[in-house]
Amino acid sequence: MYTKVVGVTYKNYDRTSRQAILKRMKETAQKGDRIELRREPDNPHDKNAIAVFNKDGEQLGYINRETAEEFAQYMDDGERITADLDQIIGGGFMRPYGCIIDLAIRGIKVIGGQVKDPNSKWDNYPALHFGKIAIGLLLFFWASSGSPIGSILFIVFLGYCLVKRFKPEKMSLYWKCVAGVIFLLFVIGVILSMISN
Repeated sequence: MYTKVVGVTYKNYDRTSRQAILKRMKETAQKGDRIELRREPDNPHDKNAIAVFNKDGEQLGYINRETAEEFAQYMDDGERITADLDQIIGGGFMRPYGCIIDLAIRGIKVIGGQVKDPNSKWDNYPALHFGKIAIGLLLFFWASSGSPIGSILFIVFLGYCLVKRFKPEKMSLYWKCVAGVIFLLFVIGVILSMISN
């Protein structure tokens, strides 16, 4: 998962300039250089803060708040989060230096916020995903026919798929509420449809 380091224009606690560090790295660092991540649970600005350091132990900034909210939970659970340098960007007239890094969990690439394990046998079988779609369609048509059992099974199946896809334990309270309201409205609609039939 590629992400841009934030806070790169600020100075570190030892008064060293992050911009000066990035300027030097643009000339000497290589793509793929190891980046160190350190949790800061006591950070007064963000309890999920994850600080970013180069291989020499110099702080470059922080993981952005949204990404840190997810990855902090992995780190707190003891998961091994690794990061590599992708590129140093910016520089020049009125353009601050920036840094883009590539994050991974246990050496597994993260794409679109979801962990993708290339060695997982389940992820290598597209037929399983088509099977889920087929089951969903069958249950949908069964529910559409007015069958109470079909409606109940379809609701249960849909809830299962939503939980597996979006992982509520990793969602913010806002998105939990949104997902809950949408699912509740859907359930009410199915119940009203059953009553009308």
